[in-house]
Amino acid sequence: MITKEEAACLLAHKYKIPLKKYFGEDVIRSARTAVPSFSSIASKTGKKTVSETKKTVTINIDKTFQGINEPLLPSSVITDARKMAEYYPLFYVFENSIRNFINLVLVGKYGKDWWNVKITGNNHLRSIDTEVQRRKNAENEHRFHGKRGAHEIYYTDLEHLKKIIEHYFPDFKPVLNQEKSFYEHMLRTINLSRRIIAHNNPLNDRDFNRIRTAFADWCDQLDIAKGKLGGGQ
Repeated sequence: MITKEEAACLLAHKYKIPLKKYFGEDVIRSARTAVPSFSSIASKTGKKTVSETKKTVTINIDKTFQGINEPLLPSSVITDARKMAEYYPLFYVFENSIRNFINLVLVGKYGKDWWNVKITGNNHLRSIDTEVQRRKNAENEHRFHGKRGAHEIYYTDLEHLKKIIEHYFPDFKPVLNQEKSFYEHMLRTINLSRRIIAHNNPLNDRDFNRIRTAFADWCDQLDIAKGKLGGGQ
């Protein structure tokens, strides 16, 4: 269900009426969220059309927590779990965004077989491939369980990603126009907080805000990379 304002906003968009002239940003945003097929809703200023390209994710965690009825745990654990359920998607997107970026850069430079050529065939990075193959083999032994991903990059750790970027830095530098320190600081920031989450411990607001800021910085730089990588995926 959507509100009358959201419905009016969608109709205005359909008939190419400048949305900003009649609707506030909150209405435009909620209309876009309510009806995914209208994700390209644009707001017009004069003759120039400005489209928002940022993806918005709505998380409903209540259904999950309604099914949890653990009689012995302190209520604070459930409170922390609810909070962490809101935090986790950002880590998931952030880490996989970096993997996707690395893959796009190296595919563009060396082709789709870049892993076999530049990781497996590289004496300095072969240990990464050895660990990745170990993890893939372990998955094959537990076929009842889902797999991580189709490409080897999705079996890597953050430390592996750091080594790949460092070794092939000349390929990455012109894409984001940043020095090694940018990647090092970002990956270290993620990893410190990721270790806490990986062991199911709560993350404090200050640490999460640090991740949120790092992700915003990363996305700003990806706007530069998008044009150089042919628009990404």
